[in-house]
Amino acid sequence: MAGVIQSTIRAIHRIEEAFLALLVTVVVILGCTQITLRNLGSGAIWIDPAVRYGVLWIGFVAAGISTRKGRHISVDALSRALPPAVVHYTNIVTDVAAATVTSLLMLAGAATFLTPDSPILVPFALLVPDGPWEAFADLLVGEDGAAFTVTFAGRHLFDVPEWGATAIIPLGFGVMSLRFWTRAGIGITGGEVERAGEIDEAREAGHEAEAAATPDTIEITDPHDGEEEVLAETSLAPPEPDEDADAIPDDDSHISPKPREDSSAH
Repeated sequence: MAGVIQSTIRAIHRIEEAFLALLVTVVVILGCTQITLRNLGSGAIWIDPAVRYGVLWIGFVAAGISTRKGRHISVDALSRALPPAVVHYTNIVTDVAAATVTSLLMLAGAATFLTPDSPILVPFALLVPDGPWEAFADLLVGEDGAAFTVTFAGRHLFDVPEWGATAIIPLGFGVMSLRFWTRAGIGITGGEVERAGEIDEAREAGHEAEAAATPDTIEITDPHDGEEEVLAETSLAPPEPDEDADAIPDDDSHISPKPREDSSAH
């Protein structure tokens, strides 16, 4: 059962990264197309908002992947000065704080699909005084309509609704919140989560240990000899340059004269 769950999670991760690559490709193609059309004296009005919303989607999808891999923006100046036992607990605190903030931002993003009197806005109603709450609720709730209209050769193809173009905001914060809560839960239970800085340091330490374990010379022995007599030693270190071999004397003493042929011999 655990193997099936792990395989499913890995498949989701691959789909997530493939979707990010697809978004980047589409945005690049649209941007290049718009530049080409403008140089030809025309252009598509809908490409500019499509690229802006595409960049928004790229940012949130990439943020979710960064949170999963522990490569999100973090300030580790304090954790580097603390002992490892204390750093473990500070990481839990920071993960809980990040999970709380992203959860609130997820609710704020979800409010664009709600009405001002929706029960999901109750946490914000507790934070905002009664007077400005109505104006704040109207600000949270999005407007109906189309984000942009896709056309081709003057023909109307379809409308992209506002809720569809901005749906990545609550979804992105929701994914980040879930992963921060997961990281905090793993830390509370004593487990270790992936953190980019620790992985990079571990890789560097592994490379240094591997380099230290590599011998400078290889001994070649005779397997037929019972005493395994060493026949030769091959050095793996690069040879040192011979300064004497490269030196050229200033005079012409190093040039030997060519012997003359005796013409009388003929």
